[in-house]
Amino acid sequence: MTRQLSLLDLPSAPYVKGSPTSLRAARRIVDKAEAKRARILRLLRSRGPLTDWDIQQALDMDGNTERPRRRELEQQGLVRDSGKTRRLPSGRSAVKWEAV
Repeated sequence: MTRQLSLLDLPSAPYVKGSPTSLRAARRIVDKAEAKRARILRLLRSRGPLTDWDIQQALDMDGNTERPRRRELEQQGLVRDSGKTRRLPSGRSAVKWEAV
């Protein structure tokens, strides 16, 4: 029999509702996600505004790790679009993010 989850069981990291594997993964990264958000915020406060690519390079962090953590900071009102962009090595233009 499968136990129903309560709100207290849910992690503070994003996950796909209805996916047990996603929920387990989210529970495992809760503490790590907070530390990664803190690293990104410190970097943006000291050297921002920066693109996601710049953040990834400076922190040696994979894009699939950095972007969700930066987005969470944005949703918390701690990071915002600076209104500036920069051309990346790929030739594409990217938003430069800044700490609020």
